[in-house]
Amino acid sequence: MFERKLLVPVLGQLVAEGQSSVWEGELSLPFVEGESCFLLRLRGNHEGPTEAQILAVQNLIRNCIAIKIAATVPMFNLFEEGGFGIDPKEKPEVIWSYLTPGMIEVEKESKEWGGAVYSQIGFESHLCPSAFPCIGTLNGQFELVSVET
Repeated sequence: MFERKLLVPVLGQLVAEGQSSVWEGELSLPFVEGESCFLLRLRGNHEGPTEAQILAVQNLIRNCIAIKIAATVPMFNLFEEGGFGIDPKEKPEVIWSYLTPGMIEVEKESKEWGGAVYSQIGFESHLCPSAFPCIGTLNGQFELVSVET
């Protein structure tokens, strides 16, 4: 299988295999102290990511701190309500010390989302090794917190 490579401003080097329209690379976002590199996966076109996807990721980068702030309490609550072993007496900000960067998945524009680009910022945690806590965004704006199993 051959690799196709593409250099995209802001996103950096992306790679797709064969005739795939799934492009992968890496993206650093300051969600977790000391570790910031996420695997980036874009479900674009054969030629590369769409303009809307590139804009959504640019917004995600620009809004990263606001997204982290908006997601802090919901993420803490997700761990507490899910029984993932977090002490409810701790401050919600402690949640980020239990997470490590995983993968950012960027979907194509969708009618389901009103034409917006849905992206999911996924994390790993030793508190829930078989589940992946995620932050969902629309066009790079905070939308929700969820868990994938």
